[in-house]
Amino acid sequence: MSQDLMIGEEEYEIFERENIVATLQACEKAGYSPLFMPEFAQLRIAHPGLFKGWGRTMSIRATGKTSAGSALEIYAHVPGDWSQRQYIS
Repeated sequence: MSQDLMIGEEEYEIFERENIVATLQACEKAGYSPLFMPEFAQLRIAHPGLFKGWGRTMSIRATGKTSAGSALEIYAHVPGDWSQRQYIS
């Protein structure tokens, strides 16, 4: 599947709830850490042949309105509970 991650000989289904802990654990053991959208975009720009498609990151988007009624959209690219294995295992 295109949504799987290969680390050595092991294959991890990275977007299934039951496997996210094992996937993060395998990534950490292999010396990797999560990327957030700004870092991921910079990596794609620097190495365009490295990825066949886009990916998913641990970033969030919040939308709403200001007290004056103007539309507001905020993007946060910070470590959180879903990027740290100890909080989801």
